[in-house]
Amino acid sequence: FRNMPDIQELFDDTADGSFMGTEVPTPRGTARFILNKSAISESMRWFWAYDEETLALFEELARKANLRSVLGEVDGRADDLMLYAASFIIVKGTKLGDKETLRHADMGHRRIPPGSSFTCLTTVTDLPGSVGGLEFWPWESSLYDEPATAKSIQAPAHVHKYKPGRFVAFDGRLKH
Repeated sequence: FRNMPDIQELFDDTADGSFMGTEVPTPRGTARFILNKSAISESMRWFWAYDEETLALFEELARKANLRSVLGEVDGRADDLMLYAASFIIVKGTKLGDKETLRHADMGHRRIPPGSSFTCLTTVTDLPGSVGGLEFWPWESSLYDEPATAKSIQAPAHVHKYKPGRFVAFDGRLKH
């Protein structure tokens, strides 16, 4: 991150919702990203790996974290897993308000079966105490009841606190 362009400048340049490309020098060459803003928060931006060379940097991190083995234990398909996309999520400030987040599933389409996609999150720095962490609803939550009721929609979330050097992985269909 020490080679990243000025974050405030990047936030300003994408405030209107436009996508923007940026390059970051690394010891292994130039990493290329597509930057876009959150649909619901002015305080968040996504830096998506733009090309195979940049995705390979994330693949190296996944190997070091033993990610395929860990996720493959879910159903014995470690050799079947691949890194499809990778990004840095940048949050400006010390807290996101409730109106700046939206409960969702990353791969929520009904034709994507549970266990076939995962999201992995980690922090690369210590976070301030005001950061609540990842809110999620496990499969046992009444949130998934069919048909939905006023009570199920209000099901309480569980919270995972982020820690540098540790990642959380969850099914792409899981609401968070």
